[in-house]
Formats: sequence, C-alpha cells, structure tokens
Amino acid sequence: MPDSQSDAEPPSSGALNATAMAGEGWLPGSQAQLHILFEQGDESVPEGLTEDFMRQCCQAAFAGQALLPLMDVATLELSVQLLGSQAMRELNQQYRDKDRATNVLSFASGLPLMMDEPETDDQAPMGGLLVLGDLVLCPEVVGDEALEQGKPLLHHWAHMLVHGSLHLCGHDHEVEQEAQLMEAAEIRILSGLGIPDPYAVENVVNGQ
Repeated sequence: MPDSQSDAEPPSSGALNATAMAGEGWLPGSQAQLHILFEQGDESVPEGLTEDFMRQCCQAAFAGQALLPLMDVATLELSVQLLGSQAMRELNQQYRDKDRATNVLSFASGLPLMMDEPETDDQAPMGGLLVLGDLVLCPEVVGDEALEQGKPLLHHWAHMLVHGSLHLCGHDHEVEQEAQLMEAAEIRILSGLGIPDPYAVENVVNGQ
C-alpha cells in the first residue's frame, strides 16, 4: 500500500484506455466536472505527465465513489502539487511524524459544498463547487519506486494519483480490512485505465 496521508498485456507507458480518456473532465454518471489546479514548482515533469493525464486518473478514481456525494455538485476542484524530496520529507514529518520523503500525501479540504445562488427566483440552482483538497507528490520518490518495481513510470504515476484521490473520497488503509478494500478499488480503477494490478508487481519484487 502506498505511503499516503490520507490487466492483460500492459499498454505503452503513456497510454490510457480510450474510454477513460473521453469526457473532457465530466465524471461518468454525474453532471460534475473535474477541475485540476496544477502547481509544478521547481520540479521537472516526466514526459507524458500532462494535466489531461492527471485529470483522467483522478476522474477515474472519483467516478462511482459512494463516499463522494455528487448529486448537487457541478464542479469538483482539486489541486495537484509537485515537491522535491526534502520538502516532501519535511511535510511528511510535520503531518505524519515520519522523517522521510514519501510518494504522495493527500489533504482533504473539509469544506462544504458551495452552491451558486440563482440570479432570479424562478431559476433553478445550477449546482455547486466542491473543493476536495490537495494532492502533493514527489517526482523523485515516484520515479525511484517505478524503477525499483520495474513498472512503466506513468503507470506508477497513475497509481499514485488514484491512491491519493481515493483518500480524498474518504478511503483509508490504517486497518487491514480498509486496506484490502482500498487496494481492490485501486486495482479495479487502474484496470479500467488499461494498467495492470500494481500490487502484483510489488509482490513479485518483494518475493511474495
């Protein structure tokens, strides 16, 4: 299980399933549109890690999540930030008391749904804005893990984005049963993106 706050022949490292790429940000089965605020900072971005790629991974994670009520939501907002290993280590120490850099940290906003007021009395509400929170990722750690586990780099990035997004939906892995449910959700979501079971690869690497 990734350290976070909160299948068939593998495709090429930059590919996601065509069905997953459709939608221009709209979550399947809802009227909610996902908007991502991306902050690169001073970190170099791996080839293929585009804002569209990030949005599609997060969109796949959010779609169909029972813990994420979307009935009155018009826009989901999420920030994605990249940090260097030292800054990530400091953040991990501050919030999780772990003195090491980690792959992804998730910070839920805890904000309520902000509804737009109709301009006239006879106009129906158009839906509100739900600010989910922040995903903070460390390219150095994600890259090292992908190399160590023998995974295509963008497959591992997709896993980290999905994992962090599920934390923002309320998933966790502090106890074994919750961890198993979260892992199963990740495997299902990544399979829909054309990415093999990431834990099968980790188990092989770890000799399990």
